[in-house]
Amino acid sequence: MAQLTSDEQTAITLASDYLKKAEQSENPAAIREATLILDHATRRFAELMMDAAVSSALRGKDHGIRRRGVGRGCKPRPMPWPRPNSNERRVSTEGWIL
Repeated sequence: MAQLTSDEQTAITLASDYLKKAEQSENPAAIREATLILDHATRRFAELMMDAAVSSALRGKDHGIRRRGVGRGCKPRPMPWPRPNSNERRVSTEGWIL
């Protein structure tokens, strides 16, 4: 698993300290700025944690394929909409590419 570099760890510590000082000032703009700085500093850490959690969750699982019968001679279920052409993309109402 990838680790945070010492520079990244230092940036997170400094951003956290900055937010603590901003909270003491009770200045909403300073608190907002410090929160954004901490968010930026911890973004890669959050990505690493999410990757580790997903990898752990997927390790040793069949991903539901056997439960649905795929691969056991069963016919695949039809899609609820027509398949798009190879260069055509569908977008759901929530903005997901289908």
